[in-house]
Amino acid sequence: MHDYDIFAPYYDAVMGKRPNVVRLIRRHIKRHLPTAASIIELGCGTGTILRGLAPHFQDLAGLDQSAEMLEVARHKLPAATFYQGTIASFQLDRTFDVALCIFDTINHLTDFDNWRSMFTSTREHLNPGGLFIFDLNTTSRLAQVAASPGYVQAFHRRNTFHLHASIVALNTIEWQVLLELPQRNGAIQVREEHVREASFPITHVQQALTDAGFKTLDLFDSDRHSPSDASSRVYFVCQN
Repeated sequence: MHDYDIFAPYYDAVMGKRPNVVRLIRRHIKRHLPTAASIIELGCGTGTILRGLAPHFQDLAGLDQSAEMLEVARHKLPAATFYQGTIASFQLDRTFDVALCIFDTINHLTDFDNWRSMFTSTREHLNPGGLFIFDLNTTSRLAQVAASPGYVQAFHRRNTFHLHASIVALNTIEWQVLLELPQRNGAIQVREEHVREASFPITHVQQALTDAGFKTLDLFDSDRHSPSDASSRVYFVCQN
């Protein structure tokens, strides 16, 4: 079983459609590669971002390690192509104009060598001049969420989603994802997963991108400011 397999049927109800992120992606594609036609999302999950892009791009693909998340994605986007596998290192049968890795998905790779291999694999799957757009939670953000009391959200009326993080190693946290699902007989079914995230200094990420052959076109944080390790979320727009 992979991360988010248990959470997959409830993921969209908790996380929502995220139209702002879809608009951000479209804006940067239009700015840097307006002729783009094909997109792959690395760590595509249930395909929500791809579905938001579907009216504008016909050639869509996704890669994810969770079979359960991909099952939801295929139901949403039957015309898209989906692959099961790790984003850390992959070998697919084609190349794309744009690669995406959104919602701190890259942070789920807790070894920086896997970040390096992901950058290399991504560049190998991009057409000349292709774009790589991704975001990450900074080291500061991980420390902040680990120090917070956690998060509780009701969904589907009676169900409850609990999220709590704790520090488990240097620059690494573990999310406890807990679902409480009341049953008709009065019992409460509990489903639980533990997911780790790690982050690394932005300068290390920039150097690894350069080593992989990428040029950074845009770099900004969630407040649209120049990013630092004290930022919350940082966005990269790169070109091969």
